[in-house]
Amino acid sequence: MFSKFAKWIGRFGHRLTRGKSIALSTFKLIDAKSIDNMAKKKSLVQLLHEFSEVHGDRYCYGQVSDVNYKNNKSQIPVICKEHGLFHISVWNHLIGQGCPICANIKRRISNTGNVRKRPKLVCGVGKNDYEGNIKYNKVKIQSYHTWEQMLKRCYGTKFKEKNQTYKDCCVCEEWLSFSNFKEWFDENYIEGYALDKDILVKGNKLYSPQTCCFVPIEINSLLTKTQKLRGDCPIGVHFRKDNQKYFAYTSKKGERVNIGCFDNAVDAFNAYKAKKEEIIKEIATEYFNNGKIAEKVYNALMNYQVEIDD
Repeated sequence: MFSKFAKWIGRFGHRLTRGKSIALSTFKLIDAKSIDNMAKKKSLVQLLHEFSEVHGDRYCYGQVSDVNYKNNKSQIPVICKEHGLFHISVWNHLIGQGCPICANIKRRISNTGNVRKRPKLVCGVGKNDYEGNIKYNKVKIQSYHTWEQMLKRCYGTKFKEKNQTYKDCCVCEEWLSFSNFKEWFDENYIEGYALDKDILVKGNKLYSPQTCCFVPIEINSLLTKTQKLRGDCPIGVHFRKDNQKYFAYTSKKGERVNIGCFDNAVDAFNAYKAKKEEIIKEIATEYFNNGKIAEKVYNALMNYQVEIDD
């Protein structure tokens, strides 16, 4: 009977109890013999030693005595260092169960997105220290989503492997705290706009309050460099093997603009540069006159210069 029970434990692992996760390591030594040993009453010293092996120093057992410990079904008083006294059976505590408040907090965080008391770092660097909810109806609030995506661009290994332009990007110390970033976000965010780091400071690699701004999606995509598509050619230039010519092209309001065909890459780039800067100024003026971008963004766009090594 005990050997069958041991196999059952090994098969179902952490699902042994209703809705409560138990570390698999708890069961690694459980077999028929050890179950027989657990069924027997241990000395108080041995019992406390086994508790510490399962839970470390997470709990205090100062109130456990021979008076309240009779057998493995006994309800004993255990003190959680964070939430205080609770009662639990000896058996359940030996197999990994602990403070019910800790378990409920963990479950609530999983379901609602409430902040953990000891928050897990985002991308290994970002600290979610905001005291409110980051999700409503299972959807992340916009400020948290923007912060999380910013961190992924700078510190997400998989993202940076696919997007080499973010290779040396980083986030300032202040914005590694979500509460700090959210404060700036709430003061500056415009619905539907994108966070941009290199319009105010061309070539900038640092996300910070001094270098970032929110801009319309059209302006944000206007300065995309598409390095993968152009290969070894300068920005805005594509080499066609069929006629051995260099083509200059750009886009405006989502539509491709063909500039011309040239014998060499430099001439093609110069034509692209002139047309691109013309389009940037035209769109910047349109948005500024309609009150859709700040003056500092407008000035940065009007002074923007396309370089051959962009």
